[in-house]
Amino acid sequence: HSFGAMLVASQLRRQGASVRLEVGTPVDALGQLVQERNFDCAMISVGCEERLDQCRQVVEALKQGSGGRLPVAVGGALLDRSIDIRSLTGADVVTRDPLKALDAILAGRTRIMEAVG
Repeated sequence: HSFGAMLVASQLRRQGASVRLEVGTPVDALGQLVQERNFDCAMISVGCEERLDQCRQVVEALKQGSGGRLPVAVGGALLDRSIDIRSLTGADVVTRDPLKALDAILAGRTRIMEAVG
């Protein structure tokens, strides 16, 4: 699953975005990271339904750590399932296309953090 995240990070970098890739980072550390740094958005990749609760926790930590200002996009293989990922995770954007997520969230800004659960 991390290979796909690396490909997405490369794709976003080719579009001019500055990307920080976090893989397996504890939820509390992600909340602290966004509290200390100024990211424009976070993108989370979810591979299976069993990871939805963890994804929700990550979204909550990112929102709380940023004081609610950090938009969060969720994508990944889980989008093949017919479930309401937005309501189950609290994400602002749900899409399998990282460039669409970038367009929807950033509107031209360039710093991104990608968290992979």
